[in-house]
Amino acid sequence: MRRGLLCFLLVSGCVLLDALPAARVQPVEPAPPVRSAPALQSITNRAGFIFSGTVLSVQRVRALRPNQIETVEVRFRVEQPVRGVSPRQVLSIREWGGLWVGRPRYQVGERLMMFLYPPSKLGLTSPVTALGKVQVDRQGWLRPSPGQQQALDESGVRSRVPVHGGRIAVRDFARMLRKAAIE
Repeated sequence: MRRGLLCFLLVSGCVLLDALPAARVQPVEPAPPVRSAPALQSITNRAGFIFSGTVLSVQRVRALRPNQIETVEVRFRVEQPVRGVSPRQVLSIREWGGLWVGRPRYQVGERLMMFLYPPSKLGLTSPVTALGKVQVDRQGWLRPSPGQQQALDESGVRSRVPVHGGRIAVRDFARMLRKAAIE
């Protein structure tokens, strides 16, 4: 009798389970890939001008004819040349004026480490990615933003240049870039 009751309960349970609607199984979407910051080597390869320098002037250039575009001319005094410039050279670049909507991109007297694209057919350029414009303090130390610091760390910069209290001297960084360009 017990055996019969046990069989009855087992069969009844299977029938009941079979009668229940099947639970929908949602496919698990893979997580989007984490976008890492571009490698320093890639940024360096794309740059036409690499240098540290001081912003001397910023001037809006209005379009005078319908076939012209508004630009902003920025003049730098080159302090540490790496590519495309000479020491103490005054380099003038032009950026599309639309990049300047909302706030100025450079301030007179500001010191920067710049990675700039080669000039376009229109003579315009801009920094290569977010790492293309890194702040430099008065003592000559790089002052990267947290995102820029991550890109530098991922590129192994700390293993290739002297680091002093977590800071990197612009001259050492420029020397490392020049050496990497030769290799």
